[in-house]
Amino acid sequence: MDKDEWLAIGYDKGIIDELPETEHVEFGEVYRDWFMTKINRIRPQSVDRIEAVWRKYYRGSDFVKTPVHAVDEEKIYKFINGIILHYGDITRKEYLRIYQIVNNVMLYASDLNIGHARLVNWGVVKRYIAVDNIVAGKHKEFCVPEKDKKTFFHAVLIDRLHPDKRSAGLCLCLNFYLGLRIGELASLQWDDVHLDERYVYVHSTQTRAYKRNDSGERLENEYFVQDTTKTAHSMRRIPLIRESVYILTQLRKWHDRMGYTSPYLAYDGVDVVLCHSIERTLYRLCDLCGIPRFNTHKIRKTFASELHRNGVPTKMISELMGHTDIRTTEQNYIISYSDTMQYVRQAMQAGMKI
Repeated sequence: MDKDEWLAIGYDKGIIDELPETEHVEFGEVYRDWFMTKINRIRPQSVDRIEAVWRKYYRGSDFVKTPVHAVDEEKIYKFINGIILHYGDITRKEYLRIYQIVNNVMLYASDLNIGHARLVNWGVVKRYIAVDNIVAGKHKEFCVPEKDKKTFFHAVLIDRLHPDKRSAGLCLCLNFYLGLRIGELASLQWDDVHLDERYVYVHSTQTRAYKRNDSGERLENEYFVQDTTKTAHSMRRIPLIRESVYILTQLRKWHDRMGYTSPYLAYDGVDVVLCHSIERTLYRLCDLCGIPRFNTHKIRKTFASELHRNGVPTKMISELMGHTDIRTTEQNYIISYSDTMQYVRQAMQAGMKI
């Protein structure tokens, strides 16, 4: 065994109480090394999310300056509990992002024997997390009200409000029948539309992420279209019904009339179709219609909830949504009728005719 291996054994067994300061490696240093291993291995937007969590909760804390050999279960759960209690509105999803950083960094340090980091008993850490202070997810609004939906459709299809962004407006109407993510809608091209066979092929998405230099530091923020969806399961074919065929026909006529040669459906005369441009168009149309604003994700949830309400099996809805796990569809995209007594009564009456 070499010197480092002997020291590691001695420290783990408590034979050595303190390491020489020259052998201290701070948690923040190990994080930077670990973060660099992630840059070219995971999606750019995932890299940005990790960095955002680090900047908000870790950077500048005493925990970051702690040598990894001194990081134990107590220090970890006290640090995470401090965040939960200080901010007061940490959701479970956000808590898991905070937890995953310290978990991954310490596993990385332990596996590579960096700074004589010890193996952490994560069961002990989880046992002492203040889970009662983690807030429930924010209230989910699943559907655009039917009245607002009709007003929106009339404004775009009949009144032709906001003509400078007519392509984007028609695409937003179309999405009530496709249920696409905003990046998938922005990247949808005419080659993906198969009117003869009446389906749309979803295989790409537009994302936004920071370009980074060799040191992992942020450069400019940019949009780009990648020929892959959020997950491999998200590549799918969505059938076209009469209404969606009608909207696509109107959209094609508009592009021909304006002389557009862009391959993108949402193109309105600018060089690049951007997600945020479609979102801004939606807000502007809502304002012009005089209805409360809703975002593109709520259109996607409306698509799922309306299919469910009309008896489409959840498994089929999940596949149309491009979800890997059916539980994602059930928990986050389909409206719950538990508080709608009238709906439950009507469903029982229809389903239990005697």
